[in-house]
Amino acid sequence: MNGADLSDLAVATGIVMGILALTTVIYGALLQFRPNQNLPKIGSRIRFLWGMALFYLLALLYSPKILLFYVAFIAFLGLKEYLSITPTRRADRRILFWAYLSIPIQFFLIGMDWQRLFTLFVPVHVFLVLPVLMVIVGETRGFLRAWSMLGWGILTTVFSLGYLGYLAVLRPDTHGNGHGLGLFLFLVSLAQLNYAAQYFFGKRFRHPRLSLKVTQTRNWASLVGSILVSIPVAWLVAPWMTPFTAGQAVLSGVLIAVGAFIGYLILSAIKADLQLKDRSTMTPGSGGVMNRIDAFVYTAPLFFYIVTQWFG
Repeated sequence: MNGADLSDLAVATGIVMGILALTTVIYGALLQFRPNQNLPKIGSRIRFLWGMALFYLLALLYSPKILLFYVAFIAFLGLKEYLSITPTRRADRRILFWAYLSIPIQFFLIGMDWQRLFTLFVPVHVFLVLPVLMVIVGETRGFLRAWSMLGWGILTTVFSLGYLGYLAVLRPDTHGNGHGLGLFLFLVSLAQLNYAAQYFFGKRFRHPRLSLKVTQTRNWASLVGSILVSIPVAWLVAPWMTPFTAGQAVLSGVLIAVGAFIGYLILSAIKADLQLKDRSTMTPGSGGVMNRIDAFVYTAPLFFYIVTQWFG
């Protein structure tokens, strides 16, 4: 099986754009007729998706590296937002420069297709470079907490989103299997579908035994429901976007559903720890970047690894 070619991908892109346009129209109608509902979160997610769709189209027309730059920019916004809401010691402010510096280095490695260096850079930066710099600064009180929080932020934004960006520029293998932009579209589409499915099933089935302490909108029904939705959709769209066999498509759909669910729960737990009622208020005007990327924190690395194992 040689997988989807560019003409298949163009058709799939048109269908996804059509669904996004229809969603936008429905959202506009809801704003008009049901203004009292909690719609700002949906609106910010739609705007985020249109921004990504614009850069995806430019990447499809000109170069996948355009999308890579956009993902790097999202990583910057995510890290900036994360650092703005987590407590930072005064002594560590100069260390933040080195944290931000990880973004251009990591995405440069992706652009050069240096996969081994890309995989190693952030772990070495987080577990070796940053703690050494913090030791040189000399403040030992709160050292472990400060290092842990800074490292987790880099892993969540720079490292995880790096895999999303790498998917966009991934080249077909020697047999012509796969196209990076198709894999990117597959992951993003299923992740957003899972977000909607998890919310729907969480609202629809509110049995106390299904509840999770960390969130009121997600429960075990959310996980099971999103998996049941993901399997047929992944199987249906995979031939248009990926080189997957039917079995690989189903496995990918399950992995994305589980990964997106875990990502939401982990960031919800962090929000609760920081006593933030709503992550959408983290960055006024942008709807909260961390809200938008939680679905990719675990799905992007896992999806990238299985793709490279199957077709690398």
